[in-house]
Amino acid sequence: MEVGTTVKNQPRADYISSIVEAGTAACRLYGPTKTNVVDIARLLGKSPASVYKIIPSKAAIWDAIAGNFFRN
Repeated sequence: MEVGTTVKNQPRADYISSIVEAGTAACRLYGPTKTNVVDIARLLGKSPASVYKIIPSKAAIWDAIAGNFFRN
């Protein structure tokens, strides 16, 4: 069971990292105060609803972007 769960969650982890990368790119393009979820979704070629299916709120997206920034 654990192997199936790990494989099943892998696409979600990849999608989260792509959201964080797109959010970082959007912040560089528009600035952190002007960037919104629509901008991030547009860079991904997805709808804002699909972004919110993976990450539940704008605050959670900003936390992930900030965490990625400090890790790098």
